[in-house]
Amino acid sequence: KDLKPQQTVAFTLIATVTFAAGFILPGGYWAPEGPIPSSPIRRKNAAFQAFVIANAMDIVLSLSAVFIHFLTST
Repeated sequence: KDLKPQQTVAFTLIATVTFAAGFILPGGYWAPEGPIPSSPIRRKNAAFQAFVIANAMDIVLSLSAVFIHFLTST
């Protein structure tokens, strides 16, 4: 049974969700008149930094899996 189509859909959905998570950050942003305008509120929090790193790794790995699928599907 070939699972490549389902895997491609799963990897694409994961990449889409992580792309959106990069814009909707936990904790939100400072207001334009705040202390650090338009930057993430929790930017110095260790858990937030781990989230950013994990999110970046997730999108790179998901898109790599989709790309590899297209290379090997022919």
